[in-house]
Amino acid sequence: MLKIEFKVGNAAFREEDEDGNDRLRADAVADTVEELAGKIREGFPSGPVMDANGNTVGSWSLND
Repeated sequence: MLKIEFKVGNAAFREEDEDGNDRLRADAVADTVEELAGKIREGFPSGPVMDANGNTVGSWSLND
């Protein structure tokens, strides 16, 4: 089972749209998941989830 949990409420995952509304940056979420895919390819079984600013925002684990 692959389990990924991370919070997307901080500045690395949020932006204001043209109307001043807060919205999720889907590209930042996708970048984070792609980073985790690289860790899995390298053979890591688990680890922290880091945002683009270097903050730990969650964790992931891969178990068979």
